[in-house]
Amino acid sequence: SKWKNLGVKIYAMAKETEGNKKDWLKFIGENKLQWQHVYYSKEADKARINAGTPGYSQLYDVQSFPTIYLLDKDKRIIAKKLAFEQMDEILDLKLKGK
Repeated sequence: SKWKNLGVKIYAMAKETEGNKKDWLKFIGENKLQWQHVYYSKEADKARINAGTPGYSQLYDVQSFPTIYLLDKDKRIIAKKLAFEQMDEILDLKLKGK
């Protein structure tokens, strides 16, 4: 894909809501989503809260899904809360700015 050729890696995190892990895995398979996936269960969320540790939604101000962040090679956030349709535009701007 174009993004892969640019060295872009996609890391997707799903937070359990109405569905479950089986639904999530089925969706990934049916849609042939070829990137890294992480599943964040209700139990994991509860364990973090009980331990007094902020959840990922709090740490990264995620209010809706999907929320897209673009990081550089050093994992610094260079764009956040993007619409999926903005990815090519932002990548083009960043590549021209090298």
